[in-house]
Amino acid sequence: MIIYSITITIKDAVADKWELWMKKKHIPDVMSTKLFKSFNFLKDLNEHNKYIIQYELDSMQDYLEYQNLFAIKLQTEHAKKFGNSYKAWRSLWTKN
Repeated sequence: MIIYSITITIKDAVADKWELWMKKKHIPDVMSTKLFKSFNFLKDLNEHNKYIIQYELDSMQDYLEYQNLFAIKLQTEHAKKFGNSYKAWRSLWTKN
C-alpha cells in the first residue's frame, strides 16, 4: 500500500474558499481517477491553516499512472485557482 501525502499551508484570505473547493471539487476529481482507494483530509490543530491530504493507493504502479495521466492537470488547476496563496509539499509513504 502507498500513501500519497500532500501538506498544504494556505493564506488566511482564501482558507475557507480553498477548504470548500478542496472538498467539493479537487478531492472528488482526484478520486474520480479510480486509482485511489480512499483519502483523509486533515487539519493541523497546532499550526494555523496547515492541512494534510492523504490518498491511499494499492501500488506504486497506480501512483505512477496518476502522475503520468492526471497530476499535471489537477495541480495546474489548483495553482491557477489559488496562485501564490499556498505552499505544498508532496511525499510518498508505505505501511510496513
